[in-house]
Amino acid sequence: MVVDSRLVDFDEYLVKRKVAQGTRKLYIDDLSIWLETIDNPEPTQADAQKYIDSLTRLSAATIAIIAHAMMKWFKFRGIVLELETPKVRQSDPQYLTVKEFSDALEKCVSQLEKTMLIVLFDSGVRISELINLNLSDINYTNKTITVTRKGGKVDTVNISDKALNELSRWIESRNITSDRIFGEMTYYTAWEIFKKIGLRIGKHLHPHMLRHSRAIQMLIAGAPMHIVQQHLGHVNIATTANIYSKFTVGDLRKQIPDWSK
Repeated sequence: MVVDSRLVDFDEYLVKRKVAQGTRKLYIDDLSIWLETIDNPEPTQADAQKYIDSLTRLSAATIAIIAHAMMKWFKFRGIVLELETPKVRQSDPQYLTVKEFSDALEKCVSQLEKTMLIVLFDSGVRISELINLNLSDINYTNKTITVTRKGGKVDTVNISDKALNELSRWIESRNITSDRIFGEMTYYTAWEIFKKIGLRIGKHLHPHMLRHSRAIQMLIAGAPMHIVQQHLGHVNIATTANIYSKFTVGDLRKQIPDWSK
């Protein structure tokens, strides 16, 4: 995607503020799509609100992200912007059962799909962290990957032999030369990949569902909450507890794939 000239300085501003690469790219992509829809060279709050109101087919969470990008950009330009967005409801995290995960793997039609599905579940990383991985971020000896979290924090995440093998197969089979493992894949392209897999199994599948599935599996296996917090990269353990403490081992023990076998 060609970056709108009005966003170049904004991107440099985000770099200086040490905003994570994945977050920067998400902001720029969202803003570029919006700016392509309007003719006004100096967009107003009314232009922004009109666009937000038109996004009826997107989830409240996705709309909130787009609105946040807009407000950041307007703030950069010295304008305080307030946008009305649909309320994001705090619901129970969605996760995959053993059968659903197995079905999803079987329905993968490419090495790319299989790699992304397995690595997201195994590592518990966010989709933005996955698509921004570089070849140098894989440590085959220590069985880890290095990811850049929200706010620019760099974390080392454990990864299984199974996931490493799938990464190796993808890297060997891909027809791109980029240092980025998944090339110039965007946030939206990644979501479309999981949406297509989900359609094949009759499930509304999204990348974050794999992250939730991993966290719940760790809890079932007996991992303390603070270990799950570290694996997911949550800054505050209260975030982890707020999302997952409602689940009990007895309720979920048979629901999540056991990767130790």
